[in-house]
Amino acid sequence: MKGLREQLRTLDQALSEIGFARGSGLGRAVWRGRWAGRECEVSTAPQRRTRYSGEVRYRETLGYRLRLQMRTTIRTQLYFVREGFARNRVIQWVYRLRRQRTVWPLPEALRGFAAVTIDGAWTQRFLAEDEVLSEVSRLLTEGATTAMAGSVYFAPTSKSGQLWYASPVVTLETLDGDRVKEVLDALERIAATVEQLPAPQVVYEASAFGRFGERYPWAVAIMVIGGGMALLAAIAGVVIAVVVALVVLLN
Repeated sequence: MKGLREQLRTLDQALSEIGFARGSGLGRAVWRGRWAGRECEVSTAPQRRTRYSGEVRYRETLGYRLRLQMRTTIRTQLYFVREGFARNRVIQWVYRLRRQRTVWPLPEALRGFAAVTIDGAWTQRFLAEDEVLSEVSRLLTEGATTAMAGSVYFAPTSKSGQLWYASPVVTLETLDGDRVKEVLDALERIAATVEQLPAPQVVYEASAFGRFGERYPWAVAIMVIGGGMALLAAIAGVVIAVVVALVVLLN
């Protein structure tokens, strides 16, 4: 069984053979290149969770996730999520806050999923493309579990339209060149087909914070971690205040 470094060397060789070059990434292995004339990025990183053994805390590696992004001319947002998740009232409120709408039920190929979009009319045209839905369905469900499916979505950056893919948690051995090529082919077929549709009328414009995050992802990561710690500290402060108040009242 190969270790992580050996598997990454194998993947590095396979990607270099198709013109991809190793790049820098925050906590992940990254390769950048072109596929069918489109700018692409391939990355992988371990999926971990915190576990406890008594008072000892440690990080457990659950597996790995493969991520790809491919440049397109589509500058709208379209996501596919599990229907049960999309129907949650809190999630619905978040979607409305972000000016997104959910579409369900979907065609048979995407049974169990819902579409989340900012352009309902364009999404309906997308859903009428049977071959595209077949590709999307395969990417969503291949290797999926009840806890996690794959991800396929259109989410532009401030510079260009982007089609994204993220795998479910997979074993290290599945991170090979053949799998990457299969996903690149599938994404290119999806992009090439939907680019022939009438262009979306509702396009996404990155906010100032979004543009900052694209340029300085490490800074956003620090802010998220710092914000999480601040939130925990605030919660702890409230709990302590309540406990002190109860002690005073009881005495």
